[in-house]
Amino acid sequence: MRIAFLQKYPFPYFGVMSISACLRDEYEREVFVGDLEEDPVEAVVRFRPDVLALPVMTHEYRWMMEAAAEIKRRLPSLVVVAGYIHATSVPEMIEHPTVDAVCVGEGEYSFLALLKCLEETGRPEPVDGIRVKRDGKILQRDRPSLVPDLDVLPDEDREIYYRKYPPLRDEKLKQFIASRGCPYSCSFCCHQVYRELYRGRAKYVRRKSPEKVIREIVGVKELYGMESVCFLDDLFVLDLGWLKKFSRLYREQVGLPFFCAVTAPAMTEEIASLLKETGCHTVTFGVETANEKKRFEILNKRVTDEQMIECARLVKKHGMKLQTTNIFGLPFETVEEAFENIRFNIRLKTDYMCSNILLPFPRSGIEETAIKAGILDPDYLLNENFRGVHLNSVFNYPGIEEVERVQKISHLAMKLPFLIPFFRRLVRVKSRKLFFGFFVFSSMWRYKSEKPISLLEVMRLFWRARKNYLKYLS
Repeated sequence: MRIAFLQKYPFPYFGVMSISACLRDEYEREVFVGDLEEDPVEAVVRFRPDVLALPVMTHEYRWMMEAAAEIKRRLPSLVVVAGYIHATSVPEMIEHPTVDAVCVGEGEYSFLALLKCLEETGRPEPVDGIRVKRDGKILQRDRPSLVPDLDVLPDEDREIYYRKYPPLRDEKLKQFIASRGCPYSCSFCCHQVYRELYRGRAKYVRRKSPEKVIREIVGVKELYGMESVCFLDDLFVLDLGWLKKFSRLYREQVGLPFFCAVTAPAMTEEIASLLKETGCHTVTFGVETANEKKRFEILNKRVTDEQMIECARLVKKHGMKLQTTNIFGLPFETVEEAFENIRFNIRLKTDYMCSNILLPFPRSGIEETAIKAGILDPDYLLNENFRGVHLNSVFNYPGIEEVERVQKISHLAMKLPFLIPFFRRLVRVKSRKLFFGFFVFSSMWRYKSEKPISLLEVMRLFWRARKNYLKYLS
């Protein structure tokens, strides 16, 4: 059988790479990246797959369903399988006329089992973690699969991207994941959905052994070359014993600068010192909002201002840069509150302020709050304004447009605080193109500074993502 993976955004998806590696040489497969294809639908149709696998993130749901519907119209016998974050959060998407099966939870074992059924019976069968649609009925099993030991998985299949898209292969910054899961229950995040799915069945937060992580990095370095490493773990630092062993191996065998995430309450003098010794150049943690009350009550992120201030102090003390993630556009957030986010980052002495618009994920909690408050359309996933976390909000309340503009200039205002009075007046100007220009400029500046890559590489990254912004600016 021939398997086609279809995605929108121009970077390697770890779920695709891991599942592809598990398929080994048993199936012919190819990935299609919408933003890197002139016509992704036509490209998939030319490949003539038997199975179309959709790793669906919530902010690409509408695009993905439209593309998949057109592909299936032209290939009627195609079996369409949806998985990843959105399918796990909203398994009811099996009811979509285009979708034949939905993978709930991790897909390494489930997807392969589904393919075996297709080979044997010629039709999708319900296996652990897979819901299928047959004759208008939904068939399912109640045990989503989870990989308890990450070390048993083969190394991610990066070649599925690199052989087809040389710009991805040639990036000097390569991304890795050393763990899966997060122990916290923030209302804006999908992890609580996954943790509830596996409650009482298996340990959700898992970590690869230091040896496996190092082997993966060394292998990629030798095959493709790179100059720096970015760990995309939600929380890279959770286990001090693991970190000590990793640190020794990383210094001995890799020796490249890297970027990683922490949670502020877990940061200690010893951890900060160890990260610096290992080669960490930038540490990131989530501020989300400067309003501690809203951070606790709306976002369910129970981290105090004092814990963030102490974490920032330790990061700076040990000579590392600090990046923070910030969310603008909380329900009924005012312009004054939005500027307070900037002022709090100035207080933290943040080097790089990464600012997003709140995007409510299904069943994460915050979307229910917004729907009940009357500021979010229950059908927001199909809304034309649903374009991701960088552009505009799907909430509808007075003043949200100005909050969006504050998000666009937040990094510039944080780096140039003397301009804040000017920016406070400027955000009243209704010019989408003007503020998007500010956002692109400051994002490129931030990205170039926080990750040791060239300006040309940064420009390539943003050029590859340009399709996502054209309709927003039209």
